[in-house]
Amino acid sequence: MTANHAYQLKRWKLLIEEQAKSGMKIIEWCRRNGITKDAFYYWRRCLQEEAYDEAVKQLPTRIINETSMVPHTEYVELNPCPKKDISLSPNENKPVAVIRSGATSIEIMPGATEDIIKALMMVVRNV
Repeated sequence: MTANHAYQLKRWKLLIEEQAKSGMKIIEWCRRNGITKDAFYYWRRCLQEEAYDEAVKQLPTRIINETSMVPHTEYVELNPCPKKDISLSPNENKPVAVIRSGATSIEIMPGATEDIIKALMMVVRNV
């Protein structure tokens, strides 16, 4: 990673946290701050990928290679929302679930695999 990319990640992390704390919708916040929504979503995705890569690096190798070793009792089954309450379109990059604790949040995006969710749960459990 170049120094410029690392700088941009830090800068955008602060901007994205600022937007989240503002309580404003992303598009409205971007418009007020002179930022394109495409840039916002691009850097948010970069930060999510960076956070995921870091989390995976911290997992013990056996958990990554053998996710079946995780006991079922560690997970809680979530009942899906009724279909009428789901408003996802193929062009929207909205999470289907968000877990927040302080300034940290984990967003579960459409298409997240069971293995990714299990890996995230292991990271959260070990923090």
